Amino acid sequence: MPEAFKNNFNPAVIEHLGEHLAYHSKAGDEQGDSNFDLPLFLKLALNNLDKLELKERSNQIVDALCACMPHDLLEVNRLILASLAKAAHDETIVFENTNKGPADNTENGIAGWIMMPVSDYVTKTTLSEIKDLSADTEKARFEIGLGLLKECTKRFSAEFAIRPFLRDYPEQTLTVLKQWVDDDNVHVRRLVSEGSRPLLPWGLRLGIFVDDPDKIIPLLKTLRDDESEYVRRSVANSLNDIAKHHPDKVARLCATWWQDGNKNRCRLIKHACRTLLKNGHAGALALFGYPPARLKSVNLSLDAKTLSIGDSLNLALVVEAESTQNLLIDYVVHHQKANGKMSPKVFKWTSIELADMQSRTLTKKHSFKPVTTRKYYLGEHKIEVLINGKVVAQQLFHLK
Repeated sequence: MPEAFKNNFNPAVIEHLGEHLAYHSKAGDEQGDSNFDLPLFLKLALNNLDKLELKERSNQIVDALCACMPHDLLEVNRLILASLAKAAHDETIVFENTNKGPADNTENGIAGWIMMPVSDYVTKTTLSEIKDLSADTEKARFEIGLGLLKECTKRFSAEFAIRPFLRDYPEQTLTVLKQWVDDDNVHVRRLVSEGSRPLLPWGLRLGIFVDDPDKIIPLLKTLRDDESEYVRRSVANSLNDIAKHHPDKVARLCATWWQDGNKNRCRLIKHACRTLLKNGHAGALALFGYPPARLKSVNLSLDAKTLSIGDSLNLALVVEAESTQNLLIDYVVHHQKANGKMSPKVFKWTSIELADMQSRTLTKKHSFKPVTTRKYYLGEHKIEVLINGKVVAQQLFHLK
């Protein structure tokens, strides 16, 4: 059985973090005293750990760090930098030898999942400290905090931790990100695009970029031809976020980028437009060679009009074209909800090319087996077929 995801924060990893911080705290003191309370840190960070889920464990580690770390950001900076493992430069962060062994061996520094609460701690303590400082001191501390996140992201992505900086200090943080787009480290460059995504899953929503994506589009433009697909895919994901509120803007931007794009750029654009294509956006569909379909006839049939939860529904679609064209075919299931209304969900079907007056029969099986991500309700449902973004056929059926 696979290891539970929450066990990325386990006692051994937490103890290793604490031992590194305590060791380097002593190493930086002339008398060899530590200003990091290791026993208290372990008591707080490990409290009822087995009962906590992943994010709860991470938050508890953050709280333990807040209670036990020095209250001077300069000393926090020194301790964390001294405790880090060697930075990763390739796209995949693999630290097989980290979080193991004695703290006096820098090859065994901290990296991987434990950097998630460390990064969150850096953000929390930095933003807490700078709010009551003079402008010059605030700027210096601000740069220390972001500099630490830059190092953290080389050991595990700081894409969640940087978002409060962008929320509270958008212009100042964007100024720093503009410098990072040319960084030698791929993880730093990716942090620019991934950390600034307006709608990063499980991350803080950055409303300022939801409303005004032009603030981050220049960053994405600079990174669009990055040598790393790891970065380019992040750029595409950010554009896909933007498309959910500014579909026409993203469609126009992608059309412009397409004109002088290479194979990698075109792949990025296709990934960026996935929501637009799924939603039948005319501009995106035309960009990929799917203008409004010219059809002589379309017929959709279902093998049953009534079925039970757990059954499968077989769809048969007969399409005849008026002229040679490419067709992108999806279907929509309008699920019954508890309030009696229907909620649509788009599913991919296929893409085909039909010649002049050619006819094609397509089949699809759709399962109504229970899944954890959807609850089925009894009653009337509807199937619609989309061809090049437009509804061309529909049928009703009932779940009983």
